[in-house]
Amino acid sequence: MISTTSRHWSPAVAAVLLSPLLLAGAPPPLDRRIDIDLVDAAADVTFTSFAGVVGGELELEPALAGRKLSIRLQNVRVRTALDAACESLGCSWKLEETAGTSAKLKVGVTSVVSPPADRPPLATQLEERLSLDLADAPMETVLGSFAHILGAELDLDPALAGGEVTLRLTDVSVRVALDTVLGGGWSWRVDDGPEARRLVIRRRGG
Repeated sequence: MISTTSRHWSPAVAAVLLSPLLLAGAPPPLDRRIDIDLVDAAADVTFTSFAGVVGGELELEPALAGRKLSIRLQNVRVRTALDAACESLGCSWKLEETAGTSAKLKVGVTSVVSPPADRPPLATQLEERLSLDLADAPMETVLGSFAHILGAELDLDPALAGGEVTLRLTDVSVRVALDTVLGGGWSWRVDDGPEARRLVIRRRGG
């Protein structure tokens, strides 16, 4: 499911809800806030949905069409959800806008399509606002979603891999959500290297 406010669309592979914000003064397409809840969703269906949200056409590399992904995010910007989807599939995206023509959402494997030049820096992504509603969710899956949001690989202490988390958070930053999910016994940091970014989670004091 990808959702904003009002219009429903449900393909066979996954329930996908799309509704562009049409109100006056609505934010730019990539900054609209959406919910996304996909289980084994086909990449072509998923990115066609994203293209609809941003009001553009999709140009998808054929090698990605049959790939599937599972992801759940609430109240995040479209660009953040696109980053997370591409992190899951090993691809990248860019939105090309030309005056007088429809925008084009291009999605391809990382070596073919360069990451968007206007992708927010890490400090901005850590302040991204989101909501969480988790019930006995696998800790590794939850933290993997945070890594996707940040465009990072997850480096998780094995002691946390089998844990579960139940909580509800509304409109908090990624930074606050990570602190809350992990509690006082664990620490996290993001290593933002020139080649790759890693979300590192370790026992506090360890």
